[in-house]
Amino acid sequence: MKSPDRNGCPAVLCRDVFKHFYLYSHRTTSLREWFIRTALRRPIHIRRAEFSLRGFNLRIERGEAVALIGPNGSGKSTALRLIAGIYTPSTGTVETLGRIAAVIELGAGFNMELTGAENVGLYGAIMGLDRTQLAQRYEKIIEFAGIGKFIDMPVKYYSSGMVARLAFSVAVNVQPDILLLDEVLAVLPGKVSQSPPGASIKGGHDGDRFPQRGCGSRNVFPRGMAGQRGDPHGRGSQCGP
Repeated sequence: MKSPDRNGCPAVLCRDVFKHFYLYSHRTTSLREWFIRTALRRPIHIRRAEFSLRGFNLRIERGEAVALIGPNGSGKSTALRLIAGIYTPSTGTVETLGRIAAVIELGAGFNMELTGAENVGLYGAIMGLDRTQLAQRYEKIIEFAGIGKFIDMPVKYYSSGMVARLAFSVAVNVQPDILLLDEVLAVLPGKVSQSPPGASIKGGHDGDRFPQRGCGSRNVFPRGMAGQRGDPHGRGSQCGP
């Protein structure tokens, strides 16, 4: 949820956030089956929690850059999606302040049949920019993306690096208050450190590269749990508000 626009509030505040994902051995799919199982007092669904993000606490001030570090499956992308509002927490609260730009999944938010230029306009509109604001930023977006004449080609012909650079360029140049980056930064050498003045959260499994990418602190994720917060060169104290 978005918190009220108050001075002194953190850009991101997560409190005791839990997110459960379930594996179903039986899922009721019809109204008839629902009535039968209800009459027989049988569970409507039979499921078990396959993965859970447990006890996630995070406070990020404006202008702060934070890295979420952990192995595959530890919950970094889940945490970013919770902050972006893509997922809702099972319990706990997630509060954000200002406009959010997320480059979480490669190509997410792009229509592969449209050209790069058309996708820039589409993404800008989604982020709330009017035509005048988009026109003021357009040349800078294209220059920052560095894909040249390919901007007028359909995105489906782009390499993964070109898609990542274009998505990152648009996300940065719409001047978000909060910028969320996932593993996409692996194909953005030299650009990730050029973050906007707002808060930045970057997820990845290789902690060694984050000191060079403008992260002032990092959170180390064991599997499914928020872990340690501290200097990007080493582990620190338990993260929390």
